[in-house]
Amino acid sequence: MMIDPSQYDLSQNGYTVNEFYRAYNHPFNRQEKNLSVEDSSKFVESVLLRAIPLTAILCKGFKEEHFVITNGIVWFNAIADYMEDKFALKAKYLSELDGKKFSEISRMYQRRIEETSVSVKFMQYGDEQHMNMLFDFIDHYTRLQ
Repeated sequence: MMIDPSQYDLSQNGYTVNEFYRAYNHPFNRQEKNLSVEDSSKFVESVLLRAIPLTAILCKGFKEEHFVITNGIVWFNAIADYMEDKFALKAKYLSELDGKKFSEISRMYQRRIEETSVSVKFMQYGDEQHMNMLFDFIDHYTRLQ
């Protein structure tokens, strides 16, 4: 299949974690294997400490309802699971949060997570063949990282 660049549209948008969670918390985006509680906790702590920027790449398929997170799914699941009280933190740096679920931490920390900025890149394309081809590229790229 020949690649037709005119079939692709790339754009960028910004969200808070809370907005991103509400918009993309869908079974399509929750199928990946989750991190261990230790790794998820480390990630949540890095968000609380504002240590890393959050970026996700979303692919919008040829059907309007299919927005699939293709890069960032691991951090999305870690944050979403924590916001849903599925695990208590095994905190390494914020010892006062050790053993606490999201609903048990102070409102200040909850807001820090919910209001963290997420830079989102949208890839839109026109047909199923292009969608499958793009997923092949993204799958290969993410395995290299």
